[in-house]
Amino acid sequence: MKRPSSKIQISLLLLVILVLFGWSLKSGLHFYHEEREKAQEKGEKEKSYMENVHLTSTKEGKVAWILDAAKAQMVGKVIHLWDLQIKYMYKRGKPVLITAKRGILDEKKKIGKIWDQVTIRFQGETLKVAEMVWNLEKNTLETDLPFKVTGKTLAEGTGFVAKPSTGWVRVKKLKKVVIR
Repeated sequence: MKRPSSKIQISLLLLVILVLFGWSLKSGLHFYHEEREKAQEKGEKEKSYMENVHLTSTKEGKVAWILDAAKAQMVGKVIHLWDLQIKYMYKRGKPVLITAKRGILDEKKKIGKIWDQVTIRFQGETLKVAEMVWNLEKNTLETDLPFKVTGKTLAEGTGFVAKPSTGWVRVKKLKKVVIR
């Protein structure tokens, strides 16, 4: 039996290489498309938002606070919030109203953080601060940043801890107070 010529052997070898390359390319493209679709589905899930969110917390059968947000996104155990409002039921008909443009709420740690135009309103008084921490476990609001109060009282200071459900506030450093 005669051995094929070297030209035929090289041609066959090139053909086998081309077939393997084509198969590898096809398999790679198929894998790429599947992974891209999975990533897009995962990205769509992560980017999904809820609108007009309403959360309520009760204590001993009474509403402690109500949180409303224009938009929310759940990422793991953290809820990202936009245009939020928290209403603490301090006294009947006299809630403490807290608003902010942005916030997060970590369900696992029971800690929230709100920032961007944070405003607290209660009985004609308005407190403004850049950001604050909301501890759901202790039911407190806290900041180390400068704040300003306007209304019947004008006050400026740095840092406070407040328990809106009881009306208790401890200022860390008071700079100025004017009572009208």
